[in-house]
Amino acid sequence: MKINIGDIYREQQSNYNFVSEFSSGKILDITFGKYLDFKKSELLFSKKITEIWSLDLLNNDQYLTIRKLDSNKKIIFHKENIEKLKYIKFDSIFSFNLMQLTYDISSLLEIIRNCLSPNGTVVVSILNNNIYLNSNKDSLSIINFKQELNSYFSDVVLFSQGSSIQLAQYTKKVSSNIKSDLLVSKKSLIKHNIKKFFKLNNILQLFYLKNLSPLFQKYKNLRRKKKFKINPNKYDIIPFDEKNSPVSILAVCKKII
Repeated sequence: MKINIGDIYREQQSNYNFVSEFSSGKILDITFGKYLDFKKSELLFSKKITEIWSLDLLNNDQYLTIRKLDSNKKIIFHKENIEKLKYIKFDSIFSFNLMQLTYDISSLLEIIRNCLSPNGTVVVSILNNNIYLNSNKDSLSIINFKQELNSYFSDVVLFSQGSSIQLAQYTKKVSSNIKSDLLVSKKSLIKHNIKKFFKLNNILQLFYLKNLSPLFQKYKNLRRKKKFKINPNKYDIIPFDEKNSPVSILAVCKKII
């Protein structure tokens, strides 16, 4: 399946917009891949965040990246050994869709609980496996997700992000696009031959550049605009409702047990 990479960033941006509204002080962001590192730092520092500690597990990193603002309000960073986590407490800890990548949920939650300050907030999320036909039978369900969280926190509130209906429509559209690849190839060949013809001499080439090229570009821009039309509410985060079928489930957790 073809994936619109921009969706990854729009989803993550929505996540950090959400948590920035109630986070402050020193935070730990546990990720699986570096998405929006600088952009999210700008966003979080514009709120009440003072330090951003990032732990990227994609390459099994043994260090933390720490970002702060200098005296000129510019973002600076340095690295610390991962062992320092044993001695630091955070006001907020984030982990988006990371739990989907590990079967050892309890160990990850144990790390989060040990690093969280007594009055801190945790925001974690998982993908909604109910909408993925090829999901692993051992993967985390929404029910098990909340049960795991309730064993560590006494205050757990669920939220939804994305729509499985939109995801299904996108998948259907991609499938349709694959079927039309042959037609696209024919159009490209025709366009190539037209360009080739108008390059036969200078007069034809000037005519092409003045009259046909602007039309081709206008058509290209219209197709691109239609293809990448963005629904501004696509990744809004709203209170969880069992009747809906979101792409991701987010949990805001407080009060360590």
